[in-house]
Amino acid sequence: MPIFTLVNFIKNIWKGLWCYVEGTQFIIKHKLYIYFLAPIIIGVGFYFLGDWFDDISEKTAIAGDNMHEWMMSALKKEFWKGMAYMFKESQKYIAVMILSTVWAILSERVEEILTGNNYPFVWKYYVADIKRGLRINLWAMIQEYLIFFAYLIIALIFDFPEWINIIMALVIGFWYYGWGYMDYILERRRLNIAQSIHFGRQHAGLAFGIGIIYSVAFEYIPLGLGLLVAPIAMVGTTLVMSELVDLSINRYAVKKEPVSVSDVTQELPSDKEPEK
Repeated sequence: MPIFTLVNFIKNIWKGLWCYVEGTQFIIKHKLYIYFLAPIIIGVGFYFLGDWFDDISEKTAIAGDNMHEWMMSALKKEFWKGMAYMFKESQKYIAVMILSTVWAILSERVEEILTGNNYPFVWKYYVADIKRGLRINLWAMIQEYLIFFAYLIIALIFDFPEWINIIMALVIGFWYYGWGYMDYILERRRLNIAQSIHFGRQHAGLAFGIGIIYSVAFEYIPLGLGLLVAPIAMVGTTLVMSELVDLSINRYAVKKEPVSVSDVTQELPSDKEPEK
């Protein structure tokens, strides 16, 4: 990798990290606190549901008078364990699927404040957005687990230390999470999924930086409250995307008067060259 490309990649990782600061400032300035309500309910609810399923699994004994009963009890136990894992460990994707409409509305609101763009509700596009969100999150989840599974095979051969495995489990998902937030803006510009993936690869450093904080928050903030970083990620991503593309120009938007520049966190440049 050429030195200038590596430097640009690192600079864009920093942009992705810094957008959380800008996002927080923007939320405070424009009082967008209502968007934290759904993440709190879903995040905490998922956490305690996972605990409940864990408890059921622990209390489910593997026993039976014959092989059929023994296998059925084992399947029940594994089912409850799987449910616990889904709600506690996979909520990075599951919760985002459920809340995808909320994030789309939040991103639209930020764009409206920045540019005056407004997107009227159209049922056809609403359903299409839900389907797109499901496809993208399922694709990202499968890709992440396949890559990590391949890594685990290599790790078994070379006997990597446990701390490396933990880091790799986080790192593999960084790009997928960050790109997922970028796609909300790209979808409004009617890029298809293949074009969106291409854009995310062109700006891999930015996607990586956005994904770092999101992934680490989910891993280490307890009680499912890691989901609270999601609205900040969405706002920050919309702000930093306005540096890459001119969000004010979108033929699918209805134009309103934007809020004055003094109301925005900082004046954001537009139409910058994409990351090499």
